[in-house]
Amino acid sequence: MIRGIGVDIICTSQRFCKRILRIDEQDTRPDLNDKNKLIFWISVRWAAKEAAFKAVNFEQKLRWKDIQICKYKNNQPYIQLWSQGKQTEQMKLSISHDGNIST
Repeated sequence: MIRGIGVDIICTSQRFCKRILRIDEQDTRPDLNDKNKLIFWISVRWAAKEAAFKAVNFEQKLRWKDIQICKYKNNQPYIQLWSQGKQTEQMKLSISHDGNIST
């Protein structure tokens, strides 16, 4: 069952707040010394979280940390939703980027 489809596009030159990432997401971020790589990494997650937020927020009130961007062992990304500290469901995720644009 497809619950909804959300899309977001964002320019990776923008600054992003750490407050949107779960602790385990923060643990997988790239080296803080490589600012361009870090900004890109955060912006991809922001775009994915925005898309998930748009797709399901009409059904349930989500916070940014209720949406976790994960990878399967084959590196395919997916979204893990959380509620009150417990995993609730997974959603498929497709990520694309070109230059400094992520979607």
